[in-house]
Amino acid sequence: MNKKIMGIIVICICMFTLSIASYSSIEYVVDQKEYTYEGKDVTINLNDKKLECDIPPIIHNERTLLPIRALIEQLGGNVEWDGILQMVTVSLDKTEVVMIIGKNEAMVNGEKQILDVAPCLAYENGDTNTSRTIVPVRFVMENLGLDVNWDQDTFTVSISQKEQTDPEDTEQKPIDPEPVDPEPVDPDTDPEVIDPEPSGDVEDEKNSIRVGVYYNSSAKNKITVTAKTAISIGIVDDEEFDEKQVAKKNATIVLEPSGKYIKVTVNGENIGKWKGNIKLIPQKNSAGERMLTVNGLQYRGSAEISLEGSKLKYINILDMQEYLCSVVPSEMPASFGLEAVKAQAVAARTYALSQINRHKSDGFNLCSTTHCQVYSGTRNENNITNQAVEETENMVVRYEGELISTYYSASMGGYTEDVKNVWGSSVPYLKSVKDPYEPKLTPGSIYFTKAEIETKLKNKNINIGEVVKIEVTEYTKAGRALELVITGTKGKTTFLREGTRTFFNLKGQMYTLEGGAGILGLAKQIEEYAEVTEEKNTFVKVTTASLNVREKPDADAEKIGAVTKGEKFDILDEQDDWIKIEFENEDKEQIKGWISKEYVKEVEEVNKTTIGKIAKVTANEMNVRKKASTSSDIITTVGKNEAYIIIGQKGNWVNVIVGEQEAWLSKDYVEILEYDLDKVTNIQKQLINDDITFRIFITVYDNGHGVGMSQWGAKGMADEGFNYIEILQFYFTGVDVEEM
Repeated sequence: MNKKIMGIIVICICMFTLSIASYSSIEYVVDQKEYTYEGKDVTINLNDKKLECDIPPIIHNERTLLPIRALIEQLGGNVEWDGILQMVTVSLDKTEVVMIIGKNEAMVNGEKQILDVAPCLAYENGDTNTSRTIVPVRFVMENLGLDVNWDQDTFTVSISQKEQTDPEDTEQKPIDPEPVDPEPVDPDTDPEVIDPEPSGDVEDEKNSIRVGVYYNSSAKNKITVTAKTAISIGIVDDEEFDEKQVAKKNATIVLEPSGKYIKVTVNGENIGKWKGNIKLIPQKNSAGERMLTVNGLQYRGSAEISLEGSKLKYINILDMQEYLCSVVPSEMPASFGLEAVKAQAVAARTYALSQINRHKSDGFNLCSTTHCQVYSGTRNENNITNQAVEETENMVVRYEGELISTYYSASMGGYTEDVKNVWGSSVPYLKSVKDPYEPKLTPGSIYFTKAEIETKLKNKNINIGEVVKIEVTEYTKAGRALELVITGTKGKTTFLREGTRTFFNLKGQMYTLEGGAGILGLAKQIEEYAEVTEEKNTFVKVTTASLNVREKPDADAEKIGAVTKGEKFDILDEQDDWIKIEFENEDKEQIKGWISKEYVKEVEEVNKTTIGKIAKVTANEMNVRKKASTSSDIITTVGKNEAYIIIGQKGNWVNVIVGEQEAWLSKDYVEILEYDLDKVTNIQKQLINDDITFRIFITVYDNGHGVGMSQWGAKGMADEGFNYIEILQFYFTGVDVEEM
């Protein structure tokens, strides 16, 4: 554990305290059982700083389940959620704990361990939030090197550092707490040697691989290096290593930028400031391995550190086998089986060699991220993956004698993809393959609101006005989106191939899209489901040139005005041969009087009205029910200002169409809008004026670009007895697997 994290935990005890607060109902799924828990917010107190969690903890089978993302990230660790695999990964310092939702087992640095309570997900108002992962806190924290104490009476969890004593630490001599910072030295002049012990163990590294760990945006202000063996410190000049210093085992070497120089201290004592690339080469340990720890993480090989602007770049230099010992378990779990892991090892080696100059302009071969291959030092290494690397040493994949690009990703949804449908160019060995060996995995779902789509377009400088429709207009034979069209009030835009995935930042290109009809679809539905009503109106029409209006229904009654031919009047009353009307007299006043039936014609007029009704959501989020009852199953949730066509009503509920199915919304959280389609000339424009919005639901069935080898499929093949060569030749068409 690095000193920053150790210091935080040593200084204080991290207390998880519960504060009473009004909180909406949380629905948990634990061990495949669903139930509701109305608990309290959780606040983590860390060094007097409050970290708010978005969901309360839970006790299940007398075991504590707790949301720990806020604490882990505050301590410099990471929590990752894979919605496709239903997998949560917690990593801190050198330890990685991998768990599958609902399963009572975990992988700790590649080794299987049994959990006493399975991790779970929490749902608020029916909405899945991928950051809301609930994990068994004791298991995770203890495997990360921390002590956990649980007080059931106060419902409090305390987490602190385990008591540890490193016997080798006692051999270290006290250092000067305020070392003198000398003036910059001439790089051609050796600084004063404070440890005369020679290394006697520096080897040629011309055939090694250079991995960029910290560079560009990840470059560091300070780099700390230690090793359990002596470390040779020197400068690389024209690929020659000029040793300047040898630090004893367990020494702490700190490198920091200082203008055009790099300041180097050993055990707190400044040994100089040097220009150029500084190299640190640890001596081999008793197992014949070179190991060093950089900023708390252990790496094989040596380190090269140089200035990058005002920060430090770190390149790890090691041989291919050592590199693969880190990459393989970082890309595939050991539990997938030896033959699958062997296939991964050969694919990773071939990919590294075929892409060896990918970062040539950056001064190294490959980076440590998914841009190349995931490399994280020794923290993920385990016996199975190391065995796979060793037993496949020098094995590569070739097509017609040339190294191939051995692309791979987690899962392909049962079909790999032809590379031309992803990146545009056709490659003979990267064809679509139907994969019966890949297990059916749980799809991942995500939704986007109209506003989020418009923001994404704006960020790409695309202006098509207000978004009214989103649709996948073409799929590949394997079932992946090939063409995505987004329509707005000012035009439309099209995304092709991998762009259909990267626009939404989805994990896979094999997805379905619901709700994409948007405002255009709602307008069409309103017209389709509108109800026509008829209203009959009877009135009289004057047939003579001028007709007197009497005060009473009598020819001898006083005349109070006159009406002319063609005028129409509603019938207010009838008496014998007289009709009562309302008319305008000479003074422009509306008065009532009687006219003779003899001089009028009765007329009947039918008025038709076409009314469409929608339910506009007024709550920020509300549940959509299968039936008109609060105890009915929740189908999904909808958001504020979304609108759905009304097809019926029952008590305090409205029957609506959500997607392609009927559902029910509570009248308490909707506003019912009516549109007279005989008067509304443009229903789509009217919906926009009424601030109607929508969301689309995307369900993803694969994880990755879909090209090349499916890692879950490789596991399936290994489980059925296929060897690593057969696995690789299944996914890469017409290739040879052979030794370099």
